[in-house]
Amino acid sequence: MSTAGKLFTVINLVLAALFVGSAASLIGTSNEYRSKLEAEQQAHAQTRSELQAQVDDLTAQVQTLSGQAESVRNQLSSEQAKTAALENDVQDARKRNAELNESVGGIEAKLADLEATNRQFANRIAELEDENRALRTERDEALDARDAALAARTAAEEAQRAAQLAGEKLRKELAFANDRADEAEAKLATVVRMSGIDPAAVEGIQPDLEGVVLSTSYDQEPALVQINLGKGDKVLRGYTFDVYNGQTYKGRIKVEVVRENSATCTIALPAGVRIEAGDRVATNL
Repeated sequence: MSTAGKLFTVINLVLAALFVGSAASLIGTSNEYRSKLEAEQQAHAQTRSELQAQVDDLTAQVQTLSGQAESVRNQLSSEQAKTAALENDVQDARKRNAELNESVGGIEAKLADLEATNRQFANRIAELEDENRALRTERDEALDARDAALAARTAAEEAQRAAQLAGEKLRKELAFANDRADEAEAKLATVVRMSGIDPAAVEGIQPDLEGVVLSTSYDQEPALVQINLGKGDKVLRGYTFDVYNGQTYKGRIKVEVVRENSATCTIALPAGVRIEAGDRVATNL
C-alpha cells in the first residue's frame, strides 16, 4: 500500500473515530434534547391550550366587541342622521329666525305706524269729543230755542184765538154800533130838518187827543184797531186819528165803537205799513 493510501486510511479511521465519537455525543445530546423537547412539547401543549383558551376568549370578546362596534356604528349612523336632521332643522330655524327677524322688523315698523296712527286717532277723538260737546251745547240751545219757540207759538196761537174772539166780539159790537149809528143818523137828520143846522159845519171839529194803540186784528175785513181813548176822553164815533211811530206814518183810523176807556176803529186810510200795538195816535197830527 502506498503512503497516500495509508494516509487516506488513517484519515478515514480518524474521521470514523471522530464520527463515532460525535455520533455518540450527538446521541447523548439527542436524548437530552429529546427529554427537553418532550418537556417543552408538553409545556408548549399546555401553553398552546391556555393560549387557545385565551384566543377563544379573545375571539369571543372580539365578536362581542364587533357586535358592540356594529351597534355603536349603527347608533353613530343614527346619531349622524339625527345630527344631519338637527343641522337641517338648525338651518331651517336660522332661516325662520332670519325671516322672523325681518317680520319683527316689519311688525315694529307697523307698530310705530300704528302708534302714530293711534296718536292721530286720539287727537281726532279729542277733537270729536270737543265737537260733540259743542254740538250737544248747540243742540241743548236749539232745544231750548225750540221749546221757547213752541211756547211762543202756543202763546201766539192763544193770543190769536183770543184776538179772533175779541175781533168777533168787536164785529158784533161794531154791527150793534152801526145799527145805533144808523138810528142816530136818522134822528140827526130829523133834528137837522127840524132845526135847520148844517151838518157840514159840525163835522171836522175834533178836540186835540193823543193816545196809544192797544191791539190790532187783521184776521178780518176791515182790520180793527183798539185805542186807549174812550168816552172819558170825549171820543165820539166818527172821530179820525192819524197813526204814527216816531217818524213813520202808518195811516188813519176811524172810530166805530166807543167804550168808557177805549174805542174800536177801522182803518180809513192805509199807508202800506202794518199798525201794531204801541203805535201813537192823534186827532190833529
